[in-house]
Amino acid sequence: MFKLSYSTNGLTELSLKEAMYEVEKAKFEGIELSFQKHEFNPFELKKEDILNIRKLFENSSVKPVCISTATTFFLSDIAHEPSLLSLDSSKRKERINLIKRGIEIAKLIGISVVSFQSGYLREEHINNPCINPRELLISGIKECLEDIGDVILVIEPEPGMYIETLEDAVKLIKEIDNPKFRLHIDICHAYCTEKNYIQSMKKHINYTEYMHLADIKDGYNLKFMVSTLEDIKDLKLDFNFASYLINVKDDNNYIFVSSSQRIYFYKKLSELQMDNIKQCLNSDNDTTKLEFVPMKNLDNLIRMEDFDIEIKAYLDSISGTNLNVLQRAIPILKYIRNEIVSQPICNTINGKVHYHEVPGNGKIDFTKVFKMLNDSYDKYITVELYNHSSIWKTVLYDSRKYLLNCINK
Repeated sequence: MFKLSYSTNGLTELSLKEAMYEVEKAKFEGIELSFQKHEFNPFELKKEDILNIRKLFENSSVKPVCISTATTFFLSDIAHEPSLLSLDSSKRKERINLIKRGIEIAKLIGISVVSFQSGYLREEHINNPCINPRELLISGIKECLEDIGDVILVIEPEPGMYIETLEDAVKLIKEIDNPKFRLHIDICHAYCTEKNYIQSMKKHINYTEYMHLADIKDGYNLKFMVSTLEDIKDLKLDFNFASYLINVKDDNNYIFVSSSQRIYFYKKLSELQMDNIKQCLNSDNDTTKLEFVPMKNLDNLIRMEDFDIEIKAYLDSISGTNLNVLQRAIPILKYIRNEIVSQPICNTINGKVHYHEVPGNGKIDFTKVFKMLNDSYDKYITVELYNHSSIWKTVLYDSRKYLLNCINK
């Protein structure tokens, strides 16, 4: 039977000692230690500090089950950067050093699992096709596996990342072929990326050493693309699957395209340019009206705080695109949410919103998940609610109560 644990990534308002106490008080069996700049910074911990943490656990009923090195903004202000995919070797080394430091601390405390993620393909990869990002990733992982001892390194597939699906991860695990390199399944990620999330988890459970969970809601699937104006008409757009926000790289304008709407967001256009755009975007059989919205009309939206967290999560899921292009799209995304779309926007394979919800507040059927896992998985499942840290006291207890109810069913 699996055991429930809780991640300190959702307890960032507490010290590590306070977090341990609260998780124990809430009667979780385990706790994940997530790297944080203030509460648990691996580069500020001396050996004496680490051994003191070990002593705290020796007197606690809560077991430390994993060190997560994947904190979103630990190394920079850009989500998950640098990564093992970074083309700059010095930047890549930063990520390697962080993971290896996690392994070193895990050994000293007596933690068996260290988790990381692959990172995103960025514009630098698109501009340098001669460099194989997979080779960089494999090389970095192999370096992290050197002298790993009794620790197991696990990779967590992440929506939008290079290693995105469970199949992506298992192929990589088979390729590296090291018993100390295994799979970290996040149930909410699987819900976003797998055709049948329960069957897919069951298929790959034998490769799995560790798990996360949170709940997920349905959303409005909005794919982000980059194209020239002339090439837009040749894009294969599946409106049964998604709507699209396209950066028009000729003049850095944007167009929102759905089954029923087309809106061109622009900085400055002449009448001649508008006519040209209409010709490029409207075929003879197309009756969809093309609207033109000046970007200056959206200036007030950039300061509006509504949807900030949602849009940030959306932008973090997009790979292979210039970060400035994504930033300039923020007022457009806010316009779409204000004027067009009632659901949260998302950019996942299944059109689910990659935003960690409290268990029971989304669509995941945890009763069925736990029934499948009951006979096939006996390790830890960690609740990770990092975007609910401000209400940690409520969600810490509510999540365990809800999940126990699902288990008992």
